[in-house]
Amino acid sequence: MSLACRPASELPGEPAQLRLVYSHVHPAVPYEDEDTLEHWRVSIRAYHDEEEECAGGGCTDACQQLIDNGSEAGWLRLWRLRDYTGADRWMVADAQSGDLESIAATVFDDGEYSDAFQETIDCPVGDLLILDRVLLARHWRGFGLGPVFAAEAIRRLSGGCCAVAAEPGMAEWPDNRDEVSDADRATAKAKIAALWESIGFHAFHGGVQLLDTSLQEPIDLHRARRKDLEDLSAAYRAHLEGRPALPESAVTPPAPGVAPSHRHDRQQHSAPPLQEMTGHQ
Repeated sequence: MSLACRPASELPGEPAQLRLVYSHVHPAVPYEDEDTLEHWRVSIRAYHDEEEECAGGGCTDACQQLIDNGSEAGWLRLWRLRDYTGADRWMVADAQSGDLESIAATVFDDGEYSDAFQETIDCPVGDLLILDRVLLARHWRGFGLGPVFAAEAIRRLSGGCCAVAAEPGMAEWPDNRDEVSDADRATAKAKIAALWESIGFHAFHGGVQLLDTSLQEPIDLHRARRKDLEDLSAAYRAHLEGRPALPESAVTPPAPGVAPSHRHDRQQHSAPPLQEMTGHQ
């Protein structure tokens, strides 16, 4: 079954034409912690197709702006903690934010990977990538796109990383946080954790999830999520053309034929409607 919980007819545009734009800025000569902690922002952008007919009949200056630069449909934030820089990665993470420190405190022990981490990850040598935030504009939510784009970003940014870490938690809060009960928070965390499991993350300790980059499982799940996107795109085009969409049985399941990691025996979960997702609480 698909991760999408809304029909393709409700999509605001062609999902397969969304583009991911990666940005990372650093000084020519690193200072302080710049050489140890890298910040990556991935913008998910919707562009106007030059061949697409405009509702008003003829493109305007606004259309040209969308052709050239697109509009942001969402974004991801990731951090890379580099090894072998001479800095204590826990201290570097702590100096950046309490959120990163929470993950670092679970993964590191005295500046090195903890014994539990080394027992969990096949080859615990190299950098650590942290999936921090995934945010989609409301009209793009509910179609299973969050895990798709997270998997794409991880594929491109995890080279040289032995693992990817995330800590699911609520990222959107009402004005009065007291309105959110502990049960609400636990439910939200479980839903987001299930989304990340659909791309290869597994529970570690203290609410932190890890993805082992050396395993075949994340590769297979990434391919499955790409197939989900292709099916969603086909259903959207069928809607525009007035054709029936593919039957549910033709949609790729989250993990077809994928054996779980040898250290984990976990079932895949069908995902809830996509909310703003965070790698931590």
